[in-house]
Amino acid sequence: VVVLIGGYASAKDISRDIAPVAKEVHVSSRTESGELPRMQPGYANMWLHSL
Repeated sequence: VVVLIGGYASAKDISRDIAPVAKEVHVSSRTESGELPRMQPGYANMWLHSL
């Protein structure tokens, strides 16, 4: 399980690189405005979270 903090380009690039080998990838960012966790389209194991 991998948790990335931040929502800018580098966090998104890293999350896509890690997704094929990680069981789960969670990206937490302030840029996601108060939404419930949601799955990243195209990735069954990647979730986007707001802080």
